[in-house]
Amino acid sequence: MRILFSITLTVGAAIFLVYAIQERISGFEIELFKSTLILGSNLLISAILLMFLNWFLEIFKWKRLTEQFQKISYWQSVKSICIGILVGMFTPFRIGELGGRLIYIKKKNRAEAIYMNSFCSSSQITV
Repeated sequence: MRILFSITLTVGAAIFLVYAIQERISGFEIELFKSTLILGSNLLISAILLMFLNWFLEIFKWKRLTEQFQKISYWQSVKSICIGILVGMFTPFRIGELGGRLIYIKKKNRAEAIYMNSFCSSSQITV
């Protein structure tokens, strides 16, 4: 009974607010709000799609970098990048990102991987 009452009260308050706001806002402002909402959602969707494209390019780049000294599978490259991003989120200035990426690199190849990643990152920054 309490749940039904709270749902009814919430829906009633929402309807009251919608009608009260509609009386005070002009049609132009409503159209402006709708167009802003559509533009914002389009930008959000675009940002999410570009984020996945960036991750795909990072995965491809990491696989190509590591092929020179150690063969890793595409799936290992995906996991390395995901772990690197996760660790980088919790460390200052994303310092842990490289450490997370090195999880599938053999110990004897880690120095070369660090060098190649540093070179590639500095090249990206330069461009």
